[in-house]
Amino acid sequence: VEEPSVVKKHYFDLGMVLSSMIAYNGGSISDRPGIAGGVLSQYNISDKIGVGSGIIVSHHQYQMAGLFLYKSDLDEEMDNLTYGNSYVTESNEDFSITAIDIPLNFTFKPGTRKDKGIFFTMGVSSFVYLDERYSSQMTEFTNNPVYNNETGDYTSVYTVESYPVEENHKALSRFDFAKQLNLSFGYLINFDAGSLAIEPYIKLPLAPMTHKDLLMGYGGIGLVFKPHFLKNKKKD
Repeated sequence: VEEPSVVKKHYFDLGMVLSSMIAYNGGSISDRPGIAGGVLSQYNISDKIGVGSGIIVSHHQYQMAGLFLYKSDLDEEMDNLTYGNSYVTESNEDFSITAIDIPLNFTFKPGTRKDKGIFFTMGVSSFVYLDERYSSQMTEFTNNPVYNNETGDYTSVYTVESYPVEENHKALSRFDFAKQLNLSFGYLINFDAGSLAIEPYIKLPLAPMTHKDLLMGYGGIGLVFKPHFLKNKKKD
């Protein structure tokens, strides 16, 4: 009598991720991309649904435009500046952030093929910061009244003073729990050595994060490679 074949299912998947990232905060977007990489683990509840987490280290050094950088905005502020008062504006701010991203995601694969197909992911991310530095240039405009002997009136003479501002924070001094919503879709390709997923993603801010309490989000494209020899198999 022929015995039934033993089917092996993959309950746990281990993989490595490498991704690009662009930051955004309000109407500002980072002027250069960052990079992130780490390890991921996923428990497959069924052939279509999985839940996963991991540790992803990201580094992003970039610049964002500060408030009132546009000339029209600055002109309006200067027109409203009365005698003896000052107006301070912040120029482009440099960000340098190295963080550990700890995601908790649910993945849904609608197709019937196990070796390839489209999948969707949704979850949240928490963050621990390894290095957090900010630097900017502050500019102070002062309206100085000068008396004109000929007219008997005061005339506005503006002075401009610029000075640098730096802000550094110690490693592991802040933890942001579930501060970003993770949304992504991807395409899975399977081959002899393992599987490769190409995954565009966006991370939406749910609450202020970092020591500056910024509503920061990220977007980019990730590559997830899962070698077959790292798969945990269990016999049914």
